[in-house]
Amino acid sequence: MSDRSLGGLPITGWLAIVLAMVGVLVWKQVPLDPKRAAGSDVQGAQVRALQDVNARLWEDPYAAVARARRDLPKADSSAAEERSLDAVCGQLSASASSGEMRLHVLAVMVSNAPYSDGEENRRRTRYAVQSALSVAHFVPENADHLGFFRWRGVTDVPFEVFRRKNTGRDRYFTLVLWLEDEVVSWTDVANPAAQSMDGEPLRQLTELRDQVRRHCLGPRPSGPERFGFSVLGPANSQTLRTMTRELQSEGANRRRPGGDSATPSICTLPLPRHRRRRS
Repeated sequence: MSDRSLGGLPITGWLAIVLAMVGVLVWKQVPLDPKRAAGSDVQGAQVRALQDVNARLWEDPYAAVARARRDLPKADSSAAEERSLDAVCGQLSASASSGEMRLHVLAVMVSNAPYSDGEENRRRTRYAVQSALSVAHFVPENADHLGFFRWRGVTDVPFEVFRRKNTGRDRYFTLVLWLEDEVVSWTDVANPAAQSMDGEPLRQLTELRDQVRRHCLGPRPSGPERFGFSVLGPANSQTLRTMTRELQSEGANRRRPGGDSATPSICTLPLPRHRRRRS
């Protein structure tokens, strides 16, 4: 089925523009600009309620979530238990109640390893993603905050919701997920080579894709005009080698029920060189 055209350009065309711009901005190390894209209107109030972590444009999403985690015991520690993928999808569905929801998930893999330039790389990647989405006419539902949910009980996943302007009755969202490369590939941060032949990052990403689609759009299969899932990454060459080995062992053309390929589409970027570990 062909992608529905938005503004004279197919959805896949806009996605290609977004990914290309992210690669250029990250690779060329564009200076950070503190200006934020304008937030969306009051119709996104439900999503704003879930994105409650203070995070300016130039902030590292993981640092912002870590700060919020430290403050939870001072407020309401039970709030952390209510953060789930199902809750995120429930808020998105409520926001799209006036029309059919169309959702594209952009999973951005970033390293959380203790390198001196790790935080700077995450900040620049976040700025690049937001800038590229702005060019594609996506605006943040909450320009000053992000949210997070607990995935598999082992890691916090920061997220940001963007909505495409001027799409009529349909509500077309992009959900940006910030994934820790070391968790997705089960890398031992202290010794990355230890898992070189054991990790299954593609399987982890495929399961995450299926979970998002099931929680957000229901158990019935959703066509490409309603749901898409793309991966920006991985963040290090070790994970890329593991993905290649995993793909070769399972077969690139394996299909799953529902009509989608076994693995999400992946866009690789030039991998940053880490200078040194923090002392």
